[in-house]
Amino acid sequence: MSAMAQIMEEVSSAGERFWRPADFASLPSDAVAQALSRLCRRGELLRLRKGLYYRARATVLGPSCPSQMAVARVAFRSILHPTGATAANLLGLSTQSPAKAHFATTTRHTPTDLPGLKLVGGRPASRETLTELEGAVLETLRSRASNSELDPDATRRRILDVIMHYGMFPRLSVAGIDEPPRVRAMLGAIGQELEVEPRELSPLRASLNRFSRFDYGNLRTLRWAEDWQAR
Repeated sequence: MSAMAQIMEEVSSAGERFWRPADFASLPSDAVAQALSRLCRRGELLRLRKGLYYRARATVLGPSCPSQMAVARVAFRSILHPTGATAANLLGLSTQSPAKAHFATTTRHTPTDLPGLKLVGGRPASRETLTELEGAVLETLRSRASNSELDPDATRRRILDVIMHYGMFPRLSVAGIDEPPRVRAMLGAIGQELEVEPRELSPLRASLNRFSRFDYGNLRTLRWAEDWQAR
């Protein structure tokens, strides 16, 4: 069987999934490129961007389409955390779904050719250990919960409920040490309100310049905000 025939048979029999030329690393690159191009012309593959293809599955509404998040994860090969309005929607702070999904990543150089997505790079490497929901909390703290549709007190309660329900504060406090000072201060105020042991909050406290003051925005109603240098 020729390399091209092998590729076409493998793709056709695999069902719905993403494909890259690297999936056929043992075969000649020219044959791989030709086979993938031919499959696109035949409508069996959809070219999403350079080096990334998608094989759809049939549904009652027509061929399936990959989600924006799925495409970004495969194309970017890095942890993605919802930010902006996307984070607010995930956390239940807003019912709005932005036309472009917004995500943050630890990589500094982000692709600009992913349709329907807006990526922000340069987040701390410590974010790599966090879940999507945990990252969304940190992103919301970064923005002072500016995308929340709730009033400040309801915003505070919602953030506290999410952190407490998923038991995420220990992970947030560790990763948070690498976040901007305002985020560290907010995490300290949140931890104190959740009655976290003072020794667990000590690294956050020690990381702050005691003369600095921070704008908490929609999280200004945190009970211990002033104790954690809110202005």
